[in-house]
Amino acid sequence: MRAECSASEVPNHLSISLQRAHSLLGKLIQVNIAVIERQDARAGRAIKRYRMPGR
Repeated sequence: MRAECSASEVPNHLSISLQRAHSLLGKLIQVNIAVIERQDARAGRAIKRYRMPGR
């Protein structure tokens, strides 16, 4: 993940299910490998945009 993306964009790049992508993102956030860059407001739940910080 070089650029920020939403959880729904990750499965397209990795050929995995949305549920698997969401699970993996949760684990990456817990160990501080991925971060929530921003949240886009919309009707209903906000869309979280994730990224992996540079070294």
